[in-house]
Amino acid sequence: MQIVSKLSRRRTLLLMAGAMIPAAAYADEVSTQISPTPPPTPIPTPSLPGGVRLPTPVTSPSSTPASNAAAPVSAPVSSLGPIDKTKAYFMFFQRNIDLVSAKALRTDLVALVEGGVTDITLIINSPGGLLAPSLQLYSLIRSLPVKIKTHGQGIVASAANLLMLAGEERTADKVTRFFFHPSQSPIVGTFNSVQFDDQLLVMREYENMLAEIYRERTKIPETDIDRFKHGSVPYDAAKALEYGVIHKIHALDIPSQKARLVFAD
Repeated sequence: MQIVSKLSRRRTLLLMAGAMIPAAAYADEVSTQISPTPPPTPIPTPSLPGGVRLPTPVTSPSSTPASNAAAPVSAPVSSLGPIDKTKAYFMFFQRNIDLVSAKALRTDLVALVEGGVTDITLIINSPGGLLAPSLQLYSLIRSLPVKIKTHGQGIVASAANLLMLAGEERTADKVTRFFFHPSQSPIVGTFNSVQFDDQLLVMREYENMLAEIYRERTKIPETDIDRFKHGSVPYDAAKALEYGVIHKIHALDIPSQKARLVFAD
């Protein structure tokens, strides 16, 4: 009980000092499942102004019952099944980019490469999500010994553009729309001017990293890269082709006999 009390006091002090959430593009919260039956010995929970609950992975004591305190929020679930290296794999990513979905996609891509698959297409239809995991996925995809192809369908927005640009060959449906905008971050709790300036500095550095990727991987003009930092900028497929976000516009071509489809939705 003494250890639990110390941990609780420490969390209370941190919450009182203020919590700054890392910069994210349209950040999505990963909610934990709260048991309807309270634990036998509830742990005192510090409350945030307005009843706001910290998103995972920074979890307040009240959001995780004591009996499940050591359990992870969620584990990535693979949809691959047995890997057949003679098949061309089409992986449909149709969800937000959060910690769980990013880890699941990373796990599947690595499993396919280690399984000897050499033909992988990542089909993206996503409103975006957390920026840091998206940057990690971008670096992973670029470093894999297999050249991943990417194809845009529907909406490719925000951090999902990083997944798109990671592809060596990039295509999209004619009706696909791409959206770029400044990095965004939810801020909860209390903070002082120094902490606020630090948060802005982090967000500016994320935007500088994105700008470097746009310059390296596309022909997007500097005027538009600057516009991305100040507001939302939409591209249709034709504009994305003109500026090198994609290389071709055509419908997704899936061979009937030598393909395996995997859905992450």
